[in-house]
Amino acid sequence: MAENATAIAICGEKIAPTVGSAESFIFLSGNAQRLVPRECGIALFLEKHNIKTLICGNIGNCLLEVLRQKNIEVIPGVSGGWQDAAAAFRNRTLHCGKNYTCSEQGQICGDCPGNY
Repeated sequence: MAENATAIAICGEKIAPTVGSAESFIFLSGNAQRLVPRECGIALFLEKHNIKTLICGNIGNCLLEVLRQKNIEVIPGVSGGWQDAAAAFRNRTLHCGKNYTCSEQGQICGDCPGNY
C-alpha cells in the first residue's frame, strides 16, 4: 500500500460495530483497495501498514488515544456497508456518527487490553 493509506474495520460486507470486533480491514490507497485479515495488536498493525486514517464503528477511549498518539486519524461512528463508506470517503462526504464510549456500552476501561 502507498503511504497515507486508509483502513476500514469490517465484518463481512459491513463496517464492524466496534474496532475490536473487526474480522478484517479494507485498505484504501488511491483507487486501489485490498482485504487484509486482522492481526492482534490493532494499533501496531495499522502503524505497520502505514495507515493514516481509520474508518470504524465504535472505538474505545483507550484505543482511540493510542491511535491519536500514533498520528492515526479516526473517523468513528460509521455504519453500513464498507463499499458505501469507501465511496463517501473518496468523495469527501463521509461523516462520523455517534461514537459510544466504553462506559456507555456497560464496559470498564481496560477490559480490552489485548485489542491494541
